[in-house]
Amino acid sequence: MLHRMGSHRSTALAIAVLPWLASGCSSSVEPAPDHGPTEFTSGSRLRARYVDLGGGAHLFQGFFDTKLGVACHFMPADDGATRCLPYSPSTGIMRFSDASCTQPVFDASVCPPPAGTFVDAPTSNGCETRQHFFRIGSQLAPQTAFDLSDSGCMTEVSPNKTLYAVTPAAPTEFVSATPRSIALDHGLTTLELVAEDGARQLVGPLTDVKRGVECAPPFDPDATAQPCIPSNPAALSPLGPFGNGTCSEEIIRVTPSPCGSAKPSIIVTGTAHACAPPTFDYFELGASLPPSSTFDTVNSTCVAHPADDTTNYRVGPPIQPSTFPQLSRLHDGKDRFRVDRWVTASGKLTDVSNQGFDTATGRPCFLSELTDGSYQCVPIDGAVFTSAFSDPACTIPIVDMHTAMSDPCAKGPWIVVPTSLVCGTGIALEARKVGNPYTGGDVYQPFYEGCQKTTLDPNAVLYEVGPPVDLPKLHAVTE
Repeated sequence: MLHRMGSHRSTALAIAVLPWLASGCSSSVEPAPDHGPTEFTSGSRLRARYVDLGGGAHLFQGFFDTKLGVACHFMPADDGATRCLPYSPSTGIMRFSDASCTQPVFDASVCPPPAGTFVDAPTSNGCETRQHFFRIGSQLAPQTAFDLSDSGCMTEVSPNKTLYAVTPAAPTEFVSATPRSIALDHGLTTLELVAEDGARQLVGPLTDVKRGVECAPPFDPDATAQPCIPSNPAALSPLGPFGNGTCSEEIIRVTPSPCGSAKPSIIVTGTAHACAPPTFDYFELGASLPPSSTFDTVNSTCVAHPADDTTNYRVGPPIQPSTFPQLSRLHDGKDRFRVDRWVTASGKLTDVSNQGFDTATGRPCFLSELTDGSYQCVPIDGAVFTSAFSDPACTIPIVDMHTAMSDPCAKGPWIVVPTSLVCGTGIALEARKVGNPYTGGDVYQPFYEGCQKTTLDPNAVLYEVGPPVDLPKLHAVTE
């Protein structure tokens, strides 16, 4: 029910990558233009969509497929290709019309969809997820639906659902794209997707050519410059494993995985700081150790690790952060709201940014889509999300402030972002101020089945939601 953004106390190294692109990368590397690669470009069928921040600043929101009439973004389709797949398909639940769970139907009990729209049924082998889409057809007569679970095909507990027929959508209905590597500067490359209709999107991730690994800056909203730290780092732990019989030499252990266990790129240790981002020390990967030469602590006793198929590494020499490729933070634009992005030392773009910057507050902000299709750029610090309401129709929002107000590192002023279910989809309401303490009794939340009474955490501290925050509305543009 409650989520607050902006906490900086995690010691994890925040690095974002797109692993589903790695296997399809082209072996050739194109040089970037002198001004750097273009963030996005429309094609003959795919038209770029973005939120206009003013002053020439745009936050990319994907593409619009003019042939299918749907917004889309690039994802792996079920044929293994990267395609522009419907971004906001009709929300509901895929069920089955037969007791063997072989005939899929779409349960749209909350909000019946228009015919011809799409619904997504992802499939996963445990290592990779691919998107499989169905086109929604006509409404079916009321009937019992079935669910497929680990226990087999089972009758749905609530019969007489609003069901629609579906037909599989061939992957080739959606525009495909090919990843292409682009050389930047200072030993970095990035990836862009080139669609078959000519559309382009810079997607990253960055690659440190010298080390041959992907890299990204550590998370710190206040940093103006950061090194591009290799992805897939391994973290040391004082709890082990160890490389000596006194359990004093911390080492790295890699356990095999059915999806493949990548060799760590570097070793990292983090130091937490009160109300500030952690700091990190970096080390090269040292010599490997056989499992039988490693140790663990068991009931406070240092014991030898049994022979197994793990791979173990000692800590190598330290790495100075200045030896990694360096990135600079750029607040791109001229008006109040700007694009918060990372660029190379010479100012070339590295990927598409989805984060804004509010010059009025001097803080990063995120886009929140409203029910009327417009957007607000809400400050990350102090944003509190709530889906709790004081009325059975889920129209009067309230907010639990216990976690936020008890955090000594939290930054205000608090801005409440209420969310509600609109046709089964979580949509934000206008950002509000925190109001007076809530003295009512019952609390309600929107679920797929509708607005229902709910039970809160006994530590909840409820407040009414006050008047709107003075944030201008921003609008999406399709080229």
